[in-house]
Amino acid sequence: MNIKVNFLIFICSAFCINLVWSKNTVVSQNGQLQVIGTQLSNKNGDPVVLRGVSFGWSNEWGIYYNKQVVKKLAADWKATVLRASMGVGAENDYLKNPVYAEKCVTNVVNQAIKEGVYVIIDFHTHSIFGPEAKAFFSKMATKYGKYPNVIYEIFNEPVKQSWGEVKSYSEEIIKTIRAIDPDNIILVGTPHWDQDIH
Repeated sequence: MNIKVNFLIFICSAFCINLVWSKNTVVSQNGQLQVIGTQLSNKNGDPVVLRGVSFGWSNEWGIYYNKQVVKKLAADWKATVLRASMGVGAENDYLKNPVYAEKCVTNVVNQAIKEGVYVIIDFHTHSIFGPEAKAFFSKMATKYGKYPNVIYEIFNEPVKQSWGEVKSYSEEIIKTIRAIDPDNIILVGTPHWDQDIH
C-alpha cells in the first residue's frame, strides 16, 4: 500500500477509537436522569448512584473553576458528578459580581459536558434571593437545558427559613426552570442546613 492509503487508514482508525472512547462516559451510559419514587434512576429506570466532588464557593475559590480541574476530577478521581457552587450572599458573590460568578459556573459546566459527567449548578446560599435566582436559572436552563448532564440545585442550604418559605420559593424557581427545561433533575434544600427533611 502507498503512504496515502496507510495514512487514511490510520486517521479512520483513530477517529473510530475516539468515537468508542467518547461514548463510554457516565452520561452516555445513563442518559437523562429521573426520579422514580425516591430513587435517582437512569434513562432505563435503573437505580443510579453518582459520586463526586463539590467545588468550594465560587467567590472564594474561583481559581479552581477551570477545565483542567474538571478534567482531573473526571479522569483521575473518577468523579461522576461535580457541583459548581456559585456563592450568593457573601463577599464578591453573584450579587456583586455576576459576570465573574457565571463565568466560574459555565467553566465547570462546559467542561463537565465535554467529559461526559453530570454537573450540579448550585445557587449556593443560606438566604432567599427569589428574583436573582429566577434570572440566573432562566439563563442556565436556556443555555444548558438540552444537556442531560445538568442538575439544578436551587437553594443549597436554607438555614433559618421555615419549610413554608423554602417551599414557596422553590415552587417559583421550579416553575421558571420547567418553562424552559422540562426534564433535568432539580434539587430542593430543606431547613437547617438540609437537616430537617421530615
